[in-house]
Amino acid sequence: MIEPQLCLGLEKSHWVTIGSSFVAAMVICISWFVTSYLTSKRDYKNKQREMKIEYLVDAYDKLALSSNRKLTPEFATMLEIATAKIQLFGSPQDIVLLHKFLDEWTESGKAGRPQGNTDPLLFALRKSIRNELTLPEVDTHISWIRPLGGAQ
Repeated sequence: MIEPQLCLGLEKSHWVTIGSSFVAAMVICISWFVTSYLTSKRDYKNKQREMKIEYLVDAYDKLALSSNRKLTPEFATMLEIATAKIQLFGSPQDIVLLHKFLDEWTESGKAGRPQGNTDPLLFALRKSIRNELTLPEVDTHISWIRPLGGAQ
C-alpha cells in the first residue's frame, strides 16, 4: 500500500479542500465587488435621471407659467431660471429649440416688445420628460388657460 504524501504536515486531500475553499472565497469576493460596483453604477444613473427629470419639470413649469403673459419681474425671473435649466439638462433638441425661441425673443425685443413662441420647446420638453418617466407619448398641441388675462 502506498502512503499519501505529506506536505507541511497535511495530506493531499486536505490541500484539495483548502484549495477549493480558497477558490470559493475568491469567487465570493469577486462577486461581491462586481455586485457592489454594478449597484453603485445603477444608483448613480438613477440619481442622475431623477435629478434631470426634477430640473426639467421645474423648467417646463416655469416656462409654461411665463408663456403668453404680460412680462413682469416674477415671470422674467421664471423665464431666466427655465432657460438656465434647459441649457444645463435639456437634450440637444431642447437646447436648439430654446435658442430658436431666444432668437425670436431678441429680434422682437428690438421692435419694442420681446416675445417668442415657446410651444415647440414646451412640446419637446414634455416629450422628453414623458419619455424619461416611461409615460405614453402625447402628440397633441400645447393648450393654455389664463383666467386672469394674457394671450390665449
